[in-house]
Amino acid sequence: MVYLAVLLLSLLCTIALLAPLRHFAARWHLIDAPGARKVHVEAIPRIGGMAMVPAWATAVAIWMPNSVFKLGLLCAVAILFIFCILDDRFDLHYGFKLIGQLAAATVAVVVGDLHIRVWPFFPGLVVPVEVSAAITIVAVVGVINALNLIDGLDGLAGGIALIACGLISILALGVGGAELIIVCVATIGSLLGFLRYNGHPAVIFMGDSGSQFLGLITAIAALYLSQVLDHSLSPLFPFAVLALPIADTVLVFMRRIYARVPPFRGDKRHIHHRLLGAGLTHLQAVIALYSVHLLIVCGLYVLAAASDWVLLGYLACIVSALAVLSAERLQPTYQNGLIRLKTVLVFRYLPDKADHWRSLIDRSVDSVVILTLVLFFGSTLFYGSLPSGDVAVLAVVLFALSLSRAFARKSKGATWFDKLLTYVTGTVVVFCTVPLGDVNPGIAKAQFYLVVVGFLYAVVLGAVSNQQYFRVTPTDILIIAAVAVLPLIEALNPSALPFGRYLSEIIMMYYLLEYLYQRDVIHQPVFSGAQSLVCLSLVAVLHF
Repeated sequence: MVYLAVLLLSLLCTIALLAPLRHFAARWHLIDAPGARKVHVEAIPRIGGMAMVPAWATAVAIWMPNSVFKLGLLCAVAILFIFCILDDRFDLHYGFKLIGQLAAATVAVVVGDLHIRVWPFFPGLVVPVEVSAAITIVAVVGVINALNLIDGLDGLAGGIALIACGLISILALGVGGAELIIVCVATIGSLLGFLRYNGHPAVIFMGDSGSQFLGLITAIAALYLSQVLDHSLSPLFPFAVLALPIADTVLVFMRRIYARVPPFRGDKRHIHHRLLGAGLTHLQAVIALYSVHLLIVCGLYVLAAASDWVLLGYLACIVSALAVLSAERLQPTYQNGLIRLKTVLVFRYLPDKADHWRSLIDRSVDSVVILTLVLFFGSTLFYGSLPSGDVAVLAVVLFALSLSRAFARKSKGATWFDKLLTYVTGTVVVFCTVPLGDVNPGIAKAQFYLVVVGFLYAVVLGAVSNQQYFRVTPTDILIIAAVAVLPLIEALNPSALPFGRYLSEIIMMYYLLEYLYQRDVIHQPVFSGAQSLVCLSLVAVLHF
């Protein structure tokens, strides 16, 4: 339950911070303007990292056990965050950025006592601590920049970091690395809260404060897993888990040097630029790179305990494939192939002049989502219970707030406060289903399958009928994959507490509530009244 609490806290805090930060972005000059190297055409707030980092730090500070690793990591993130905020605001010279990166990496390595102890190909090699620490610092700074440089498409860097943290969490779970799991789960939660607004076309960018934070976290987490927790992993694991951004950065630098261009001068030689140049749309390019990274990570999961030479060969294959995929001279070939493929695969979901069918599907999706929530909440109130007194107090607070919103006269649509209130209520209801796993496992499974049906119905038909209400992004595709995979991972689903299943359930619940938010249903007084009744019933279940 600790991991679930960490995930939900970081997710909800990120969502709660994004709305007010977005409101003040223009006033604080935290806007990413279009440019020659940019793919967006409108000014977009870059405040995602400003919400993600405090949300992550809050969850880690509360739940992670005290240790030198925790102290070093929190201090490193704080240092990097300050430099990145200044960069997002004042566009610092690269030298100042590098100073911040080196300072953060040094604190994480020295204070956190984390450096390379086992070397690839030479496991018995003894290296002075000062030399090992210096090499580790350089490696961490390299990863920070690699993830920052690949942040060129909506949702790309966040999705890559989410996949990497997911693999690290699963492997850490197998060796009992509780503190590392908390770090990664908090990162995943903050990403889930942010990426919903970062899918193409993005309405919020993470900025350097987000991309560099993710680079630092993934680098430190991968090192801690392979160098401290699990020595059966190859020391090359940290490079393999982020092979896509690292290989892309190396290839870009090599091409710039070959073209006699300064390696740190920005251009459009990155792999995502090549895919766009080959004819893929923004959405297709992100999906393609997600797919490549997922394949890399799946292969790494199988080869995690393989020898250094096997993993080196695997990395060589990845770099070679990416070099071919991003080769400039092959772009015309790729363009012709894509044109032919599109002529074969282009189709339309619905015929022209079929607005009445879209309207009918919209209404059916609304009905299915509402029915799913009513049945889920009703069965929870009838069969479930509140597991703790703290939850009971929270239910009382939610009842008072939702009742006040029901009687308030609002001329505008749903606000961020309505959304947060609804998300927290949904979280409490799912939390109250946990005891059902022991008392009535049949009802618990039925609830799960009910949410699955409502979720798939909303995602598929909601996206097809009218994308302005429920837009499926590449991040949604990743999350849908996670929803399918989490209940199947044995380490995440012990018989006593199937954490993976409950995590999958809460993700789907958030999607259903998000659909109602986009449809402006939660703005209606009837919805607030029903929400008040649910909260009141939760309190009654506890006391009576």
